[in-house]
Amino acid sequence: MTMEALSGHDITRLEADLVTDHLGLHGLDMTSIEADLLEAVVVVRLTCARSTYNGNRRAAAALMDALRAVGIDSIDELNQNRLAAARLCESIAESVLAGDLGAAASTVDQRYTTLVGLLRTVGLVGPSLKILQNSKTRFVSLAPNQERKQATITDAQIHELIDRLEALPDREDFFAGSVRVSRVSRLRLRLFMYLAMTYNARHESIMGITRADVRPDSCTLVLQKGGAKGIPITREMNGMVWDAYTDLVNEIGPEEALLTDSSRIYKRIRALMAEVGVEAVNNRYGTHRFRRAWKEWCDTKGVHVSIASAGLNHSSTDITDRVYSDLDARQVAAASAMHVRAQEFDVLRTRLETVEKQHDELLDLLQHVLQYGFPTYDSDHECDNSFVSWSGEVPTHGFKQDESEASNVTTLAAKGIWWVRPDLNWGLAPPKRQV
Repeated sequence: MTMEALSGHDITRLEADLVTDHLGLHGLDMTSIEADLLEAVVVVRLTCARSTYNGNRRAAAALMDALRAVGIDSIDELNQNRLAAARLCESIAESVLAGDLGAAASTVDQRYTTLVGLLRTVGLVGPSLKILQNSKTRFVSLAPNQERKQATITDAQIHELIDRLEALPDREDFFAGSVRVSRVSRLRLRLFMYLAMTYNARHESIMGITRADVRPDSCTLVLQKGGAKGIPITREMNGMVWDAYTDLVNEIGPEEALLTDSSRIYKRIRALMAEVGVEAVNNRYGTHRFRRAWKEWCDTKGVHVSIASAGLNHSSTDITDRVYSDLDARQVAAASAMHVRAQEFDVLRTRLETVEKQHDELLDLLQHVLQYGFPTYDSDHECDNSFVSWSGEVPTHGFKQDESEASNVTTLAAKGIWWVRPDLNWGLAPPKRQV
């Protein structure tokens, strides 16, 4: 199909113009291979999810730059000349080193796979295709591997977020930018956030939820990405989700959609996350951080990667390992275990401090005895034990009959109270020693 054919339909022409802008092709004389690639990306935009289109758009832009650098104008030139394919590989290698296909090895891997897929779509076959496929390992090894901070959220921030979500329906002072958010919009935001937080659901799956998907005992979300797209996943109903759902349906009409206008919801998410103090990584406040928090929790609790992967609705554990390659499950688990052990040290330290305090109190008592000697008393005039304070006053509490004398002496000494016997000439003011 030529560009003239693409422009024959109004909608397709508008999409083609938009993609042309995205690829930076306006005002340029396109080669035949660039026109073919543009058509392929337009088809992706018309038929696939936004994230898939964005991936194809970035891969196509990098591919077109590499093709221009080596002067390849058509797919036939690539198919008929293996040296042309080798030159293209060298040009792509330079793009990888420059970071044009991403910084992380996993990103380069994904975008290069998309790049080769585009070439196959526009007709690359045979030995030339094999040359590019076999070069993947080399390109991934060339990735700059710059450290990229991942979006996450702490348990403390989640707890604060829940508190704010519970109060959100009645908050008349909640703004997204300069716009005050209405009560219905606040209820929609609350349901969206609880679905993302509880079920690790992606944006597209949440936006597609209907009343029929929500029951008192279950919630069904339809997957919107990857090979499992269109497959419904049913989870046990969560109390917060059910309350948010019932509050919303009681506020809106019976035929009105549960969630609408995803772009505005995203702006409200940004405002709410900023209130909680969640850091905007790469200027993004999205709910994908809840999926990452789930993986971190699984690693901390020793949950097997197959279960963690299923909770993320990944088709395989390989995807989970690749997406969260910066998370070392063993190190996360080790950090949790070390935290528990450190808490035990803290308990031990508290116990040692208590023992040392008791030791000091007993030492004071022994020093008093050694300094003034042991008292003498008349065995014919015994009387009950009693207690006096340094001020000479008798405290309201007395000797505990169910405890040893030594225990009571230690306890009262800590309060500035000493044990004495009325029949002894021995008190708190240094007594006269009996002879």
